[in-house]
Amino acid sequence: MKKIYLLLVILSLIINIFAYSLFEHQQGNYIHSLSARANALGTSGVAGGHSLFDSSLNPANISFLEKKLNADFTLNFVKNEEDRSIPLYNFFDSYIDNATYSNNSNIFTNTGVGASYGFDGGQLSFAAGLMIRPLVDFSSKYEEQVRNDASSDADTYPPIIAKNYIKGEGTINAYSILLSSAYDINEVNKLALGLEIALLDGSQKQTQRIDWTDFAHNVVGQGVLQDSLYKAKTDYKGLMFKLGANYKMSRRVNLGFAYQPKVKLDMTGKSTIEYGNVYPEIEIDDDYIIPTSIRWGLTYLPRNPYKTTFQMDMEYNKYSEINKFYDDTYAIFVGVEHYVGRAMPLRLGFKHEQSFGDAEIGNISMPTVSAGTAFPIAKNLVLNISGEFSTRTYECLDLFHDSFYDHNGLWRTIKPKDRGWENPDKVEEQFFKVQTNLSYTW
Repeated sequence: MKKIYLLLVILSLIINIFAYSLFEHQQGNYIHSLSARANALGTSGVAGGHSLFDSSLNPANISFLEKKLNADFTLNFVKNEEDRSIPLYNFFDSYIDNATYSNNSNIFTNTGVGASYGFDGGQLSFAAGLMIRPLVDFSSKYEEQVRNDASSDADTYPPIIAKNYIKGEGTINAYSILLSSAYDINEVNKLALGLEIALLDGSQKQTQRIDWTDFAHNVVGQGVLQDSLYKAKTDYKGLMFKLGANYKMSRRVNLGFAYQPKVKLDMTGKSTIEYGNVYPEIEIDDDYIIPTSIRWGLTYLPRNPYKTTFQMDMEYNKYSEINKFYDDTYAIFVGVEHYVGRAMPLRLGFKHEQSFGDAEIGNISMPTVSAGTAFPIAKNLVLNISGEFSTRTYECLDLFHDSFYDHNGLWRTIKPKDRGWENPDKVEEQFFKVQTNLSYTW
């Protein structure tokens, strides 16, 4: 009993934060932008400035909006498809194939709202805005069934002996003030500088549960098997700053730069473990770190008969600030927007990001393709919409150790034992994301 309790305590300290995917258990899902236009263009736009939510990439972009009152509302949907499989071997220890033992499909949503106002003072202009948006999302949901090695003849599956569940919810929200000033150097050149000051506040709830089935209780005996439950409630508070610059070098070229220094939030909370009995609460008092991020890029308007815009960004994230065993990552974002006459714009994009990893997993590449458009709904009211598709494959250890289910009578011929990195799980994931923006300009 003491060994099982110790194991659960260790798990509770390691697995305390989740995102759309269970891979980001240390950081959650960081949301770069809520701009549908930017997301359709591969999440590029550090040298943009076409909507209020572009300022989440670069606060200087707010100076390139029309010098009017602007309001934006955003809604996005993320669908995560996850398959987990284990390797199969024959009697000669030769690898056969991977067998899927768990499939999860979940949909998560987020919303954001903001408003800005610009004042044109001639050669020198000013702009300010307010924005509320989710910065980190901890939403997740995972279920799996544990079956024994009984015969599966006659088109039947082995009986279920336990069901495992993981669920996370909550966000860290950014309540931002945006300030920007632009200087018209001449009729063509323009330099804008921007600052975002964001109060970060949020909470996260997480549960991890193992429930034995009636079949398992009947085989082993009533009262022998104990369900287990881990619960944690964590609060986050902090302050974030972001600096940005946007330089209109010519009528066809804009250059952009954004710098977000390391953010350290206070992370406090409590967790409890139940395994037959309720054990004392574990206090959580630590720092949650968002690493330093540097992004630079350009916007180019080629000499086309119809309006065409090309955007490209690059980003560096210093994840070694979170843990010395994590590698820093780089990402590239590319997008093209093309108009045919006065028709709706066609937007296409691509991005290649790396998920941070340790020495065992390494950085996991995640390519993404995107597309989108925009169309007017009423006077001064425009709807932007984008869609993204991402995929990645990686290896990891089992989320629930096999030795936990080793009880007399539940298994016929095998003895469950934990698998290490010599025989890990294979995880294949697909992400579908739909982003919408409703923008109004007075």
